[in-house]
Amino acid sequence: MKWFPSLLLMGALSMGACQGQSAESSSTATPEAAASFQNVQVSGAQGMIGTGEHVLIDVRTPGEFAEAHIDGAAMIDINGADFEAGIAALDKSKSYVVICRSGGRSARASQYMIDHGFQKVTNVEGGMNAWLASGYPAVSGQ
Repeated sequence: MKWFPSLLLMGALSMGACQGQSAESSSTATPEAAASFQNVQVSGAQGMIGTGEHVLIDVRTPGEFAEAHIDGAAMIDINGADFEAGIAALDKSKSYVVICRSGGRSARASQYMIDHGFQKVTNVEGGMNAWLASGYPAVSGQ
């Protein structure tokens, strides 16, 4: 039974290790690893898009894009074979607002962009579902 407390301690340590380590607490983290995109509600996104200072990227499928999209959005399907090439062709010095249907794919795309050297990337929380629910305008067709 002398070994029982040691066994408990080892189990607790291994469980903590499985939960991962944030970039801030990692001693090997680089500034790039700590970089992240920003999140914004649709009202904030609408204001950003209206200024003309941001490029709007829609990362949904062509079918989803055809159903409804924000006028002026560039479609780069995150699940498409040309996603990486489409992102690589963008100007890294510009500011981007990224949207999908509900915010998950756009968050992944936003992080991909940050990981590849983009500095100003904003994800739209709730995506097109929230955009349309808020009554903001959208167009249909390609």
